[in-house]
Amino acid sequence: MATYLGEVRRLEKYFLGVDFLHIPMGDNHEADEIAKRASRQEPQRPGVFEERLFEPLATPPPKEKAQPEELPPPPKSGASNCGMPSDDRLVLAVTPQESDWIIELKSYLQHVTLPDRDDMAESLVRRAK
Repeated sequence: MATYLGEVRRLEKYFLGVDFLHIPMGDNHEADEIAKRASRQEPQRPGVFEERLFEPLATPPPKEKAQPEELPPPPKSGASNCGMPSDDRLVLAVTPQESDWIIELKSYLQHVTLPDRDDMAESLVRRAK
């Protein structure tokens, strides 16, 4: 996917404007429908154009041999020889978060609450088993 992203970034300068919108996989019903029709070899709806690709449109850049990074000498305090090669410091804060599907699953298992949409409720019951 990174190769295709690079290709898109290369081509976007030829357009007056480009908007990218991330749609979570569970909400992308239109793409699911198109993919299901294509996998069943059914005709697509009017206005949907399908193109079958038999080879990649973008080729990944050749892999270069990575040069080993030299680490700075260990400090005189006796700390181990590791760390960033500059004065930069990395601060990492991890906050555990529950995603929506976990919250829905917990709610169903604890309180038997289901989503309003039948297809989502059916999927939740199937995953709970």
